[in-house]
Amino acid sequence: MKLRAAILGTISSITFYAGAVAQDITFVTEISNADLTPSQTQALNNLRSLPTTQEVQVIRVNPLALRQNAQLTIPLPGRADVRVAADTRTSIGETNIAVAGRTESLDFRAAGIGPVGTSTFSVNGDSITGSIQTETGLYRIRPLGGGAHAIFKVGAFPSEHPQSFGGAENQNRDLPPFPQIQRNDRSVAELRILVAYTPAVKARVNDIKGLVNLAFIETNNSYTGSGVYINAVPATAEPVSIDYVESGSFDTDLAALKAPDDGNMDDLVRVRDENSADIVVLLVDNSSYCGLASDILASKESAFALVYHDCATGYYSFAHEIGHLQGARHNPEADPTTTPFPYGHGYMDALNKRRSIMSYDCPGGCTRLPEWARPTEWGTPDLHHDARVLNETRALLAGFR
Repeated sequence: MKLRAAILGTISSITFYAGAVAQDITFVTEISNADLTPSQTQALNNLRSLPTTQEVQVIRVNPLALRQNAQLTIPLPGRADVRVAADTRTSIGETNIAVAGRTESLDFRAAGIGPVGTSTFSVNGDSITGSIQTETGLYRIRPLGGGAHAIFKVGAFPSEHPQSFGGAENQNRDLPPFPQIQRNDRSVAELRILVAYTPAVKARVNDIKGLVNLAFIETNNSYTGSGVYINAVPATAEPVSIDYVESGSFDTDLAALKAPDDGNMDDLVRVRDENSADIVVLLVDNSSYCGLASDILASKESAFALVYHDCATGYYSFAHEIGHLQGARHNPEADPTTTPFPYGHGYMDALNKRRSIMSYDCPGGCTRLPEWARPTEWGTPDLHHDARVLNETRALLAGFR
């Protein structure tokens, strides 16, 4: 089975803060569908066909504005403009950057209400891949090629996991031996993640590297904001393209990903070893579910997960599945199992209609935010504290390779 991988690369930890800018560079210009090339039209049709896509608008985006402007005004389809305050810019390799900031409704801003969400963008050459959280829902920017982009509202996501994952949730197990970390130890562990994707994903996603970069920066932002001392880095400079025809079953594809010598994706074992990857994540084009992890608190042999590419960012399924491998569980309303950590659950806050990365949805609907459960604003010490779990297991997973 053929497989292509690039040389080792990482997301740099060097961060600089947005300051005063001498000029205001226009970020978004609307363009007509009639101005698109055939390849851009195909990329737009691929986005429109995703089950989560709503209210698409075609735009031309100026990457220079994200690189230089401290604030951006972005028109969103079907609602008022929002303003994004670019708080940080992080270098990714030599030429690309990630931008993270706060989303503010211009209407809310005028009323003095202030920030209402988060925004994150990956700039890969002239392509921008972004997530824009607002008080009315999630919006995305995706590249169509040649500077053209689509901006669109996102609807309901698929279910979290196949029913088979319930077995892992209900599994009572003892803790494996792993390095003990003192509670006051704030040393940052580097977690190396090998990301691969199938031909079906390649046919759907116009800029896979931009999507993967966005997944890493969202994950690392969630760690930093939650007091988790982990830096997730890509094990290869480019996501790995594999020649594997998806079966249509998450369980079958995960088994094929894990098996080292079944004739399916076997070269990933070699690439994992060559690049010292602790975890392997395969992006798939199966909209039945958002993802499936091999284990809750993985071993070196079980540190594998599948993620549906359309759930990976903005909905944080990339971080969610890795969280399972790190030992984190769903909110106790969905998963009351208390092993391997009784405090290792996500947090659901139905009153404020919000939930952490590991939580299932509230009965009345809650926005998933890039947060790990922790006391007191986002959890409780004895039940909802998966940030503690990630800190306690970080040396174990970072030591797999």
